[in-house]
Amino acid sequence: MKLLFLSTSFLFLTSCSNVSLLGDIESNDQDVLFNESLMRYSDRRLEAVEIKSSLGGVKECHIGDISKGLTKLKEQYNILKEDPEYWNHIGNCYFLDKNFEKAAFFYQISMETAKVKKIKYPAVYNNLGVLSTKKRQFSQAFAYFNKALDINSSLLTPKFNLSQIYIKFGQLDKAKRHLDGLLKRSRNDVDVLASLGIVHLFKKQPKKSVEYFEKIGKEYISREDIAAYFAMALYEFGDVNKALKVLKEQDNPKLDEVKQISKNLKTKILKEIERLEKIKKEQEANKKKKKA
Repeated sequence: MKLLFLSTSFLFLTSCSNVSLLGDIESNDQDVLFNESLMRYSDRRLEAVEIKSSLGGVKECHIGDISKGLTKLKEQYNILKEDPEYWNHIGNCYFLDKNFEKAAFFYQISMETAKVKKIKYPAVYNNLGVLSTKKRQFSQAFAYFNKALDINSSLLTPKFNLSQIYIKFGQLDKAKRHLDGLLKRSRNDVDVLASLGIVHLFKKQPKKSVEYFEKIGKEYISREDIAAYFAMALYEFGDVNKALKVLKEQDNPKLDEVKQISKNLKTKILKEIERLEKIKKEQEANKKKKKA
């Protein structure tokens, strides 16, 4: 397993929260990036991961014990200082700790080490791309993701990350091409399905959007971000009662943008339900008049 890549979140479609991906995925079957990235691993999956001893500390950083992870990595300095992967992992640890300046510093060391050693190392370009999204430098992020693919066109994580930038800037067909390719690799990937749902929602194809959201595993459909967009698709499709049900079962939103989306949508749904109920009552009253 190559534990190399950071991945973005489709939440930065509405803002640049880019919290990596929300929610922990419990199986490789639902995670197309499982062989490239630990970003969506649940704690249970992380505990089961076997990391080669020379990179001890990687798992600890992803679990959240940054201090222990960095200590283990720094102990390997004399052995691994000429390995770009080593510096990339240190950068990832600082990224996970939200210390983005230090993350950038170590990614640069990784990139320079790869150049000196004449090693093709796409992971660091992908991760610099994710870091660029944090700074809202989307043109730079786009360039980094494409650089990673120039080095190795078979990589999946940069394609997913590019799809999110395409969605953000309305390049929906380009996003769909990347996402369709990823879906062929994993028909059950939670965030690929959700992203395709969003693509079709933005393309004003709510029926198709709903179909993608309905393919997501039941254990993830209440995730705050997925529920918000799924409810939006249902509302646009005209199934307001189910849209309200999805919002009622939504995990308590922790992100401000999701809270706002959900709040505004719920208000619209309730108004629409009230309007439909009024029409229904009027129709029933008219039927009674005609019978009288």
